[in-house]
Amino acid sequence: MKKVLILICAIFLVSLLSAEPVNLTITPPRAVYNYFYPSYLDPANPEQQPQLFWLSAVNTGNQTISDYEIHLHLQWREYDLVSNAIIKPRSGSLFEYLEPGLPYQFSSREIIIYEQSVNFYAVQGLELEAILDENEDFQDLVLRLGYFPDGDYVFTVQLFDTMGTTLSTPASFTFTIITPSAITLISPGNPLVMKPLNISDPLPYFVWFSNLMDQQIRIYELTGSESSEEDIELQSDLVYSEDLGNSVVFSYPASGYPLQYGKVYAWQIVAAITTPLSSREDVKSNMYFFRLSPESVTTQDDILLQNFLQQLNFEGSEQLLELLEQGYGFDRIIWQEQEQPAEFLNVILQQILSGETSVKSFTIE
Repeated sequence: MKKVLILICAIFLVSLLSAEPVNLTITPPRAVYNYFYPSYLDPANPEQQPQLFWLSAVNTGNQTISDYEIHLHLQWREYDLVSNAIIKPRSGSLFEYLEPGLPYQFSSREIIIYEQSVNFYAVQGLELEAILDENEDFQDLVLRLGYFPDGDYVFTVQLFDTMGTTLSTPASFTFTIITPSAITLISPGNPLVMKPLNISDPLPYFVWFSNLMDQQIRIYELTGSESSEEDIELQSDLVYSEDLGNSVVFSYPASGYPLQYGKVYAWQIVAAITTPLSSREDVKSNMYFFRLSPESVTTQDDILLQNFLQQLNFEGSEQLLELLEQGYGFDRIIWQEQEQPAEFLNVILQQILSGETSVKSFTIE
């Protein structure tokens, strides 16, 4: 009895595999963009679209596949932006038949179409105006923002024959929109309008807030003649830079350029804005300034508190900053009735800057 069951399962498995002879894959499977404009997804002008993905199809069966259809679906959150676009290969094109064992690859621009492209035509195509008109909430956001709203957009592609029989496994491409927030420096240092913060650690720990994916830290050594951040970029020595990806913390390495006592340094974060286009656009934070001083009595905990107060700038923070400048420190931090270490101030600040948390009041005792 056991052998019969195994035989039945094996036959069932073969029938499943034979029902979907085309192996379909998408490269890349995922991408993250900061901005995605409606013109990037204009099916009426496929030649002007950026190249989003490549679709590869391999016929793993032993028979030539003809008269097949590409079904395309696009979803954003709970909204079906494209429910069932149907694309077919043009007669005489390289993709009219899928021969056994041969790889076929075509671009997103060839299948995201309203009428036709070089190798395909739309039986039931995509139309940007219809996408917007049929999803009023999405349309309102696009018209208000000027670009696609944040979230995951999932393209799902699958092959069928004209009778509706599945010919391939589904393949998907997800692009995520994350609208960039301003880069906010947290520590160490003071902005240009204040005197540089004295610190004693020659290997500082840098903290900032950003939701961008491709970031670089830049550290300048000042000569004393600079009067603006523009002067610093043009005249000062760039003594250190490093690509950091999406990190928001950085510990200065012992192998880096040796920072010297008595010198003033400026640092900033530079990040790339990503779109489906290949051109690069950078955004920069403001600069923070610090001086290395062996006589500094400011502890790392005091620096964390100073920057926390500067960022929030609530009523009474100036008086607290003056006390810290005079050498006063703090003993404990109580957050929601629990004592926390000074490093927790960075966690709170990140949550406040990102909008995850709002603070009703502070109490100083």
